[in-house]
Amino acid sequence: MKKIFSTKTILVGIFLITLAFRLYFIFQTNNFSSDDAYFHLRHAEYIKENVAPMFYDDLSYGGRSVLYPPLFHYLVLLMMYVLALKILPEILLSSLVFIVFLLSKRITNDNSSSLFAASISAFVPLYIGYTINQISIYSIVLPIIFYMFYCLMRIEEKKYLNIFILLSFVLPLLHPIAFLFMLSILLYVMLAGAEDIKLSKLKKEAIIFSSFLILLISFIIYKKAFLTYGLDIIFGNIPFSLFSIYFRDISLLEIFYYTGIIPLFFGGIAIFYNTFREKNDGVFLLSSFMLIDLLLLFTGLIELNVGLMFVGLITSILAAVTVSKFLKYIKLTKFSKFTGIFFAFRTILIILLLVFPSFVAAKIVISTTPTDEDITALGFLKDNLGDVTVLGNPYEGHMINAIAGKKNVMDNFYLLAPNPQQRLNDINTIYSTGSNAIASELLQYNKVGYIFLSTRTKQLYNITDLKYKNEKCFKEFGMGYKIIC
Repeated sequence: MKKIFSTKTILVGIFLITLAFRLYFIFQTNNFSSDDAYFHLRHAEYIKENVAPMFYDDLSYGGRSVLYPPLFHYLVLLMMYVLALKILPEILLSSLVFIVFLLSKRITNDNSSSLFAASISAFVPLYIGYTINQISIYSIVLPIIFYMFYCLMRIEEKKYLNIFILLSFVLPLLHPIAFLFMLSILLYVMLAGAEDIKLSKLKKEAIIFSSFLILLISFIIYKKAFLTYGLDIIFGNIPFSLFSIYFRDISLLEIFYYTGIIPLFFGGIAIFYNTFREKNDGVFLLSSFMLIDLLLLFTGLIELNVGLMFVGLITSILAAVTVSKFLKYIKLTKFSKFTGIFFAFRTILIILLLVFPSFVAAKIVISTTPTDEDITALGFLKDNLGDVTVLGNPYEGHMINAIAGKKNVMDNFYLLAPNPQQRLNDINTIYSTGSNAIASELLQYNKVGYIFLSTRTKQLYNITDLKYKNEKCFKEFGMGYKIIC
């Protein structure tokens, strides 16, 4: 009992350290760090007033259809009611350490190595940078996906079978990443057959049912997009000029930095060992997920940050296999008396190679968060500006909708958006050109009534003011210019 209690205590300690790390940063600002947060906020507010989800947004792109799985916005509304909109996502993201521990324990049956996996999974730098101080869909999606893997490992137990089926229904109602899960479990069945790993009839039936359910629900939600784009829907109508950002090439050094040297090193050894030696069913399941993720990543079918985040988390879980084998080997040698030194060395490595890069990533996120001045300026527009279209940079369109309550020229939700590439070009030109004639033509074409000059816009375009402004057509108003001619 003492050993079990000790393991639980350490695991809770890892959770609390992770949560404290996240809370330290989110309390440094009153605002959210991503424009997506304001997208979710606005949709939750709409549900609060209308009960039903928003299917047509009269402010985004001046008016457009919206296709987004609705369940998360109902959950955001619930967070609003309990006054935990900033804290609850961080709690959910921090709680992933418990699921990582369960998965690692299931694969290795070793507490020590599972605690190691939980601790490194909490500080994957890209995972921290991509999710901290946001109303992130991944605060729900990540725990669900990894718990579904755990349920699949224990599918013969009725409790976990029921949970797996329930979550198979919930996941596609949250995010299209459900496709990634579906493809990974289908690949798992094929790899298991190739390696002569026998899967029970119940497990195969659960996988087939889950895949069919995810596919059916996703098709219902995205039917209009499928009919509009066909197979090109996988690119999400992202402007071509932004592909270099979403799907850019990345060096090996960057991969090691963003996903963490420790997870990649130990996780990679585990995959190699399992492929040629042990044939662990749980490792094959998680390896299938990572293989599909890497395939989509290298073919440009999944966003770089999302793909690498999954790589870091999967290898963190699989690292437990390598550490478990190493500890068992150490116990058989004369080095067993140095176990304490090994633990201390391991802790130092985690701090230097994971915690510190995660700290830097979190600092960058907070430093680029919209300022109080920006938020106040948008609130001023809501009360003092009429029914006009507000021009902002491409990464603050949802803020303009949610806080100012005005139409934007564009935002970063591109699916079914009208001419996002052309609008992006127009915005870039308006902010950077020195020609009054060119700017006026584009402003008139996009029906812009106000140009918002936020702190981030000035940094993004390396400007301090509009180069072509004049008193005849541009009236300084709030944190930007009202167009009067």
